[in-house]
Amino acid sequence: AAPVAASNCGSLPEVLGTVGLFFDPHDSKNMVEVIEQILANDILRGTMKKNGLIRAQQFMWKKAAQDTLKIFAEVVGK
Repeated sequence: AAPVAASNCGSLPEVLGTVGLFFDPHDSKNMVEVIEQILANDILRGTMKKNGLIRAQQFMWKKAAQDTLKIFAEVVGK
């Protein structure tokens, strides 16, 4: 896992939740600031890596299939 700096536009904030750091894609200075913040802080990088692995588990195919099956069962069961 790696720390993620991403645009604050589109679907990335929804996907990353609180595990990424975001920048305005129209502001190159802000992008540099966010990336430098990650590079300069070992503790922040470690926390982001750990939390990123936890967040990634929410997007596993098996979990998605189980969640979908649960919804189908609820709809058919009603």
